[in-house]
Amino acid sequence: MKKLSSKVIFSLFLLFYFLKGVDVLSYTVYPSCPDFTDITASHVVANYGTTSNPLTSPYVNTGIIDGRHTIITEPGTDPNTGNVLQMILPGETQVVKLGNSNVGYEAEALTYHFIVDKELSILQVKFAVVFEDPGHPYEDQPRFRVRVMDKNGDLVGDCSEYDVTAFAGLDGFNSYGRVRWRDWTTLTLDLSHMAGEEIQVQYTSYDCNYGGHFGYAYFTASCMKNQLSLQNCTGSEVTAAAPEGYNSYLWDNGDTTLTSTRTLTGSEMTISCLITTEMGCYFTVYGTVTENVPIIPPGGIITDTICEDYAYLENGFTVMPHQDSGDYTYYNTYMNPLTCEDDITVRLKLHVLSGSYDLFDKICFGESYTDNGFDIQNPSIGLHKETLVVSRASEFCDSTIFLNLTVTEQTSTPFPEITGRVKACTGERLLYTLSPKDTTATYNWTMPSHARLISGQGTYAASVLFDSVTVGQISVVAENGCKTQVRTIDVTTEPVYHNFIPDTICIGTTYSLNGFFLPKQDSVGNFIFTNSLQTQAGCDSITVLRITVMPEPEVEITVIEKSIICAGSEVTLAAESPHIMNPILDAPKVVVGDILCTDSTTVRPADFIASGKVARGVVFHVDSTGEHGFAAALSDVDTLYQWSTELVDVPGLEDVFWGWLVPFPAELDGYNNTLILQSVGTPATYPGAYAVDIANGWYLPTIVQLSSLRRNEYMLAEAYTVTGGDILIAGEYYMSSSEYDDNNNYALYDLYFDNLESKDSYQYIREVCSF
Repeated sequence: MKKLSSKVIFSLFLLFYFLKGVDVLSYTVYPSCPDFTDITASHVVANYGTTSNPLTSPYVNTGIIDGRHTIITEPGTDPNTGNVLQMILPGETQVVKLGNSNVGYEAEALTYHFIVDKELSILQVKFAVVFEDPGHPYEDQPRFRVRVMDKNGDLVGDCSEYDVTAFAGLDGFNSYGRVRWRDWTTLTLDLSHMAGEEIQVQYTSYDCNYGGHFGYAYFTASCMKNQLSLQNCTGSEVTAAAPEGYNSYLWDNGDTTLTSTRTLTGSEMTISCLITTEMGCYFTVYGTVTENVPIIPPGGIITDTICEDYAYLENGFTVMPHQDSGDYTYYNTYMNPLTCEDDITVRLKLHVLSGSYDLFDKICFGESYTDNGFDIQNPSIGLHKETLVVSRASEFCDSTIFLNLTVTEQTSTPFPEITGRVKACTGERLLYTLSPKDTTATYNWTMPSHARLISGQGTYAASVLFDSVTVGQISVVAENGCKTQVRTIDVTTEPVYHNFIPDTICIGTTYSLNGFFLPKQDSVGNFIFTNSLQTQAGCDSITVLRITVMPEPEVEITVIEKSIICAGSEVTLAAESPHIMNPILDAPKVVVGDILCTDSTTVRPADFIASGKVARGVVFHVDSTGEHGFAAALSDVDTLYQWSTELVDVPGLEDVFWGWLVPFPAELDGYNNTLILQSVGTPATYPGAYAVDIANGWYLPTIVQLSSLRRNEYMLAEAYTVTGGDILIAGEYYMSSSEYDDNNNYALYDLYFDNLESKDSYQYIREVCSF
């Protein structure tokens, strides 16, 4: 029989795994601690994808992407932090930047595969994080994650994961506007228990789930020795040193410095140091100062077992009693005081057995529980607590198991039906619930096409955004361990209609066409008016009137060719007017939907990217001059705030009664309202007024300004898209600076619903400015 070549065998091997659907190893494993800035090496896997799931198909792609996996080699500062964060950590020559300040649902990852070096088993990950904080729900915010895992993808122990999501007041973070950023931080991890084994270190950065806000990070990493060493030996006195770079040190003699000096009192002295990392994790390193190194087991590794609450006093180690079970690794370095050198390091792998276990389990009524050594026949409904002592004769300590068994009733009572509106409008966000909720149940929601689950997966309440017209079914599978039921609700989405009507009138006349009723117009120019109605389905039908107000013609009659007219003679008359030949007025300089830039100019959305300018806000109202008006911020203030914590009338702030018949531009001075609120109180008494950046011209809008923003919002969509901003969240209350009485302020819920909200309730804030 003819033998197959090794190449053919390997090809068949690959084909077999491909057909079986198993991923073939696509990386090498570096034999020791790698260079973390060499991101093109074969032991590094680079991924890029979407925020939905950046590391799992079908969304993920493999490979280095310029601008998303970047090596930073030139020192500089990050502009999104106000140029405070140094992009390269002092002492380093280059770092990795993962992600960028672009947006669009981007997520990136880098995964390093290597063997833990037994001599360099301390991993130091150094990183800095920059987030834009749009104030989305927690699960939709920008995010950064570091994970240290074994080759199977399981975390290797305590402090092996750092996972952070943007929000205001984040511990360890600074703020620059709505940017949250963390300065260079060190995550230190003792991997000595993994020495000689394969691990993977993975970094992942995420934009926000809405695709409009960025998240990125800088990082590097290195490995260090997990051993004590001698720095100075003078006769009977030695100075021991712990590894550098940790947050705190505590030696067995009470010293809290990096080094500790000892006087030798015999032929052998054992010393130890408890080391605490910046993230609060800790471990102990040991050393024995002796001229006579004992016999060391093969490989320098001692394996032993101990029970909880027992000290370990063998093989030259002094380990205090453990309160937690698990596997622990300790080093004892034998150091010669004559040569002041490390002779050899012994590694103790200590398995600590638990003295007791808390076990939580559940069954349905009518079943028996016979797991984990228990035999409980047909327990009644409710919580049962049982105790079992397990003998471990071969391991010299017993364990006590404390069982908490929940017995749930098997009932035919159905889960409640889904409640929520069955008709939605395009762009609307609605809440669907199963109420009353079952706290023992889990829920899995499924959406129809063009409907997006914003939050609530796994819970009894789902927040759904309807992107466009759809007809379908929202369904949820509810399961509480003893029953599983499916609930559905049929939903339809109705369109939102927009009409644009140009027209012309003369100055001094009224206008009463196309559903508009305008008073006499006393200014020449181009003006925008909106009329908001509803379709029979309850969705917006918004008509925009662009009216050109023309001046009255000034007509002069002249005689052609004759200056003296005789009785009975014929003459030719001519009517002349400077306006008749130029009836079209110049277009206004600023229109609703323009982008207000930081240099105080405005640009059309189509011209914004090419202009190279920085957006400040979006114009939602222009006055009769055609040059001035109001602009809204690109996103909401970082979190929800109270209008006031005191239910009292504000001195100097006029109470208003606002209804849809109040003519615009009545009650427009939100800037003055905000100044009054700040002048009579503090951030503790008027949090909302102090949440806006009034020093830079931003203020709380009045209810009229806020409703104008909501009415014109459909004309702002293009501007928000190109600037990465957000429209107001549907179905949420937005704070105005308008006061109604002692207890209430005005808040806007949607286009047709302004509400009196208690001043101490929490509301969203969208700042506005005048220009």
